[in-house]
Amino acid sequence: MEVFVCAGSGQGIGRTTASLLLACGFFEMGLEPLLIQVLASGEPPALRADEEAPFETARLVLADASSIGSEIKDLAGRHTELGPVIVDLPAQLFPEELLCDPRSRFLLPMMTDKAAIQRVVGDMLDVCTAVRKPSSGAPAFVPARAA
Repeated sequence: MEVFVCAGSGQGIGRTTASLLLACGFFEMGLEPLLIQVLASGEPPALRADEEAPFETARLVLADASSIGSEIKDLAGRHTELGPVIVDLPAQLFPEELLCDPRSRFLLPMMTDKAAIQRVVGDMLDVCTAVRKPSSGAPAFVPARAA
């Protein structure tokens, strides 16, 4: 099971769009992805409760940042045989459980304006600083077109 973590700071950077497109792409390939959206308290989800996705979805409300990594790993572990797991994650959270897992791939969506590029570079530095084990690899960048 691979975990694709779309992380980034700020609103409107393409993180949720990249997560949804990745899940849809895996579904179109015949896989059964799980999309986990991590939400701040009071933040609206990308998919409303009355909308159905063609793949499994889960929401985690961010109450305790220290446990979010284990909660994600728990949900992903229950989905092991079904397909890839995609996580829509605010960048302030880079759980060590995911950073140090060689099956995790970090995707940092990036818009094209200067402020957004500076944010994503800061996010990458945060990831690289947090990585303690070389087996985790480097995060990948997913460019997202500015509106």
